[in-house]
Amino acid sequence: WVPSYILQKWDFSRQYVSKLAFDFLNDSYRSACIDLRHVSRYLISSHKSLRHLLRYRNQIHIQREFILTCKKSQLDSLMTVVGSYLFLLTSDLYLYSLESLILTRKDDFLKTLKNIAEKYTHHITIDCQLCSGKGSFCEASINGQCKVPEKIPMFPFQYEKCYICQKCNALYHIQCFNPNYCPRCERRASQLLSSGELYT
Repeated sequence: WVPSYILQKWDFSRQYVSKLAFDFLNDSYRSACIDLRHVSRYLISSHKSLRHLLRYRNQIHIQREFILTCKKSQLDSLMTVVGSYLFLLTSDLYLYSLESLILTRKDDFLKTLKNIAEKYTHHITIDCQLCSGKGSFCEASINGQCKVPEKIPMFPFQYEKCYICQKCNALYHIQCFNPNYCPRCERRASQLLSSGELYT
């Protein structure tokens, strides 16, 4: 397997390489040194497994902020959830190991990522009082315009139920978000205008 073939064509066929290159690939097989920022948009749009890989990794990347600031007494057990894939808890969510990409093609790594994301979701939203206390309520509820009756906190990694404003990071239920109006953005603009920092 040659990383350049994977990044350029999502091609996992075996290639002839020099002895030096073979030793390097073998030694770095489990090291997170392949940057998926070099993958073309065409590959992402045409390969479902690659889209799911990026989605799950981004979800775990957001959960990382909760996990790494959890109680020290629980941190060790939370770290073991990722197993040998400790690079999942690093700050760069685009770095992968050759092993993880090969397993993605077989769907094995996607199952692992899904399992990790589900365990962290359960810990953050249900098991841990400290983590669950970091949730946010729908921004639309401030103006009494929330369309969901249950007043429970949301988290930015819950893609199936919430939307994040790309400008101010406010959380909304999917059914509450208005792409043409964000109360938080409007409040910030009003504050800047009144303080003379925003000119129209």
